[in-house]
Amino acid sequence: MATPDQLKQGQLFPPIDKLRQVALDIGTRVCEIAYEDGVATTVLKEGELLSEIVRKSAYEPEYTPLVYQPRF
Repeated sequence: MATPDQLKQGQLFPPIDKLRQVALDIGTRVCEIAYEDGVATTVLKEGELLSEIVRKSAYEPEYTPLVYQPRF
């Protein structure tokens, strides 16, 4: 989901710092279409936002440092 200006510059993908948000936006839209098509299996609770459900269920990478850092 690059912007029109980015596409004019030859960029096919958004900047790396925007990839997570783009992935969440795409995931939310996929879920919306599943609800529209009647193939979604989860029932939303009253007041529940689909975008929040997608965000909460998204993988959060946590990396362990590979360099030993002694604690003094």
